[in-house]
Amino acid sequence: MTQWFNVEADYHQFTLSSPETDTTAVREIGSVFDTGAGFATFHTGIACGPVTVGIDLVQAPPQWSDSSEWDNVDEAVLAVTTPLRIITNAGKVQDEFEQIEVPPSGKLGIRGHVSGRAVAWDLVVEVPTEKFWIVMWPANEAGTKQLFQRRASDGLWTPESQQEEPESEIDISEDATARVSGPVRWNG
Repeated sequence: MTQWFNVEADYHQFTLSSPETDTTAVREIGSVFDTGAGFATFHTGIACGPVTVGIDLVQAPPQWSDSSEWDNVDEAVLAVTTPLRIITNAGKVQDEFEQIEVPPSGKLGIRGHVSGRAVAWDLVVEVPTEKFWIVMWPANEAGTKQLFQRRASDGLWTPESQQEEPESEIDISEDATARVSGPVRWNG
């Protein structure tokens, strides 16, 4: 049975991890979420405010349905060693959600669905405009690429849009001068 609650997102994200996990060590970049060792960081459209999040724990991977209800869907296998919680970017554990225990295999399948991210892009909201549905199951798979995209239609948080900007072609050293020592002397 799905647990639905509102989660406070900030800085365009919330996380599924243990409170002690370093969620900056991202290994795979997705549209709905990024993953690393023992965590998934979910991308919101809003800058901060509540988003509606549902969590389902099932025993096997659910059948794939290409439902138009969801704008984007990512799927991954997480290696986990500690129980997981929903946590805000500020580190607040969302106590409304039950702790997700580590499966015997140490691997957790996760499918993240999202809709409504483009409704209030980069705004601060008071009421939820986005909906996330997270489905998890004990997994045994292993592979090199652990995250893949099943559906992407909102155009937000694409892996291509998250790449670093290319360096500028302007050489600032041409205009820069430095005084090594002594007073400044002007010719003139």
